[in-house]
Amino acid sequence: MRMVTGEDMSGRLLSLSDAQRRVEELFARLCEEYDVEASLEFRAYKRRIALVLLRRGIVRLNVRLLDDAARRDLIGRDEPCLVFVERVLRHELVHLKLRTVYHPPGSFQTLV
Repeated sequence: MRMVTGEDMSGRLLSLSDAQRRVEELFARLCEEYDVEASLEFRAYKRRIALVLLRRGIVRLNVRLLDDAARRDLIGRDEPCLVFVERVLRHELVHLKLRTVYHPPGSFQTLV
């Protein structure tokens, strides 16, 4: 699988392993920012974008989000890889920080 991604959005091609490494680096930075201990796993889901396992402190990210065409199919629009993935990771880390799978009014959106 080849994908177009990059922090500078320059359009250069990255291998799947390079893209995963960048996402792992981003995840580590966000965990620090949110003061959350968590691990990241990549899974191939047909429709799910991400999943959080509260008790285990695991965020599972759909590996298909790293591929431009697959991401378009999943989310229905064109959006740069790392921009979208960062928003998804922030969302899942807020679930971990609040220790809930729900979206409490007010507090949830403020943290994302």
